[in-house]
Amino acid sequence: MIQLSDIVPIPPTETFNHGLHSASESTMIKLLGIPGRKTDKCSDPTGDFARHVVHSVDVGPFRVNGLNVAVESLKQVFAELKAKAPQVFDEVSTEFLGMLCVRHIGKRPDVFSNHSWGTAIDLKFGPKEVDRGERVTQRGFLSLFPIFNKFGWFWGAGFSRTADSMHFEVAEETIARMIVGGVHERITRSREIPPVAPGGLANDPDLVDVVAGPRILEQPGRQRGVGAVQDAGLLRRSISRWRRSASSAAAE
Repeated sequence: MIQLSDIVPIPPTETFNHGLHSASESTMIKLLGIPGRKTDKCSDPTGDFARHVVHSVDVGPFRVNGLNVAVESLKQVFAELKAKAPQVFDEVSTEFLGMLCVRHIGKRPDVFSNHSWGTAIDLKFGPKEVDRGERVTQRGFLSLFPIFNKFGWFWGAGFSRTADSMHFEVAEETIARMIVGGVHERITRSREIPPVAPGGLANDPDLVDVVAGPRILEQPGRQRGVGAVQDAGLLRRSISRWRRSASSAAAE
């Protein structure tokens, strides 16, 4: 009998993560600041960043802690999953409220994990999970990754060094437009919260032009101040989608 927990090959890399890349530590720090202490276990978020974290939010199949805009996006992912693949929605699970865990990457104590900002989540089907480094995945992920990619999340099966097929994270391109586009501040619903990264990408005139619409980023060359955001078509479509979602969130 076919199970969502069955182990299957990871699809060819050219079939997923189009225009999406894992967010670098430098981008995350520039956009959101230092999230807390770089420990080997989960520690609490600190400083201004902690103001943007939401706790125990119901995203459909379970509750999560995470960055406000990432959690809002995850709600949309799972709403579409429920409509398109209800069995997958019912069986997918995560551990420890899913997203937020301020710590370093595995054996790299000098680099923050993107879980540190609450923009990544590890999922599984059944009691076991696929270990990092294995070039296989669980069958349920074949239904998950197209939807996560649609909403601008990078699938960890595409990591070049160590595949991590249970891992999804808000892509570098996506988190940049969330912050620069102002969606982050509107979702917090508070005028008292200061800008996310004074002097950082949120104030970069080139990125502001991109979000406003008059400028288009072209591949393959990197341009001044905008190396983190290079997929023009995806950028414009996603900005429109996020602005609509932000308006809906503000109206609730």
